[in-house]
Amino acid sequence: MKVLLFLLSLLLSLSNISAKERMSLLLKNNKGCFIGRENDLCLGVKNNSETWSYQFKSDTIQNLTSSDIYRITQKYLALLGMDLGEDAINRHHNLYIENFKNCIKSYYNLTHGIISISYHMENPWWFFEGKKGAPYRHKSPKHPNVVKEILHDSIKLPNNITVKDWYDEQIEKVINIISDLKDKNGNAIPLILRLFHEGSHNAFWWGYDYCTKEEYKELFIYTTQLIKSKCPNNILIAYSPDCNWKTLNPNDRYMDRYPGDSYVDILGLDNYHIKSPKEVEQCISQLQQLSKYAKKHNKIVALTETGCYGLNISNWFTKYLYKVINAPQVNVSYVMFWSSWSSKNNGYCIPYKKNSPEAMDFLKFTQKKNIILINNGKTNSSLIPQHYYKIFFLST
Repeated sequence: MKVLLFLLSLLLSLSNISAKERMSLLLKNNKGCFIGRENDLCLGVKNNSETWSYQFKSDTIQNLTSSDIYRITQKYLALLGMDLGEDAINRHHNLYIENFKNCIKSYYNLTHGIISISYHMENPWWFFEGKKGAPYRHKSPKHPNVVKEILHDSIKLPNNITVKDWYDEQIEKVINIISDLKDKNGNAIPLILRLFHEGSHNAFWWGYDYCTKEEYKELFIYTTQLIKSKCPNNILIAYSPDCNWKTLNPNDRYMDRYPGDSYVDILGLDNYHIKSPKEVEQCISQLQQLSKYAKKHNKIVALTETGCYGLNISNWFTKYLYKVINAPQVNVSYVMFWSSWSSKNNGYCIPYKKNSPEAMDFLKFTQKKNIILINNGKTNSSLIPQHYYKIFFLST
């Protein structure tokens, strides 16, 4: 009876705060780890090795059961990742943005789960320099520091628009999209926004050798504050360097570009290098440091991108990743697996063959007591209580 009364009191208190604050409270106070995946409801690989994609039109349970995670676990993911930019899913849907919005709305209406949005933004010079390769990876030989060009508003593109004006137009589109993300009752959907990820290395035009640390921080703050000033108060900001750092020393590659506590809610880590005992220990050390910092500074810690592409380690989930999540002094609120787009060329990091060894390992991983997925339910009302109960009353 005391537990039920406490649960009722807690849910009533949650109803009196904003959706953003509720999401933050859930992430900070759960005793487990939310499991999510990029594009999980829109794109994946079938049991027969064929790539599938899905077009959203209405809120039906079929929108949730088409996912690769559901096929293996018979549960819904607790965290949905989506990307605004030139990502793999764009090659499968002409009406990408509408599908992007409909997917988020449908997932939230059916589950009230958590949504994280990233943005692989195009380099503006890509459009005028041959359009070769991924636009967000393009490095212009004549204009290597796009960040500086955005901040100083003087360099013009060949179409006579300044790089700054082009950039502001892109951000205005982002603002319009986010402002349209409302649930079936017209309320703004709470979101995690993750921009300029993996800035500690050189994969993208905002990378480590393509702008100074001060320029990176200035662009991060300018962009996130602009978006938050024009959108509903429903956004948590994530900062997520790659794994090429050892300490939180101000001169190491995590903190030297950190925008500051006033501008970041989630301390993220992108790490695809958890495939050996040495790499496991390194990742544990990083997450322990982030967890200690987060506790002191009231932040959330997350493994914002990870995976073992091609799953050439059949027990990777239980013997490598779970060791990281379950290590002492590690408090990771969520793990985001990246998207799958093909059964070939290691284009997947979630199992697609239901009875394969790696699928059995993934299922075993998701059945750990501190791993959070949303239990199968037939209606929205049946999903939400299970979801909240598991977050706050998970046995230890």
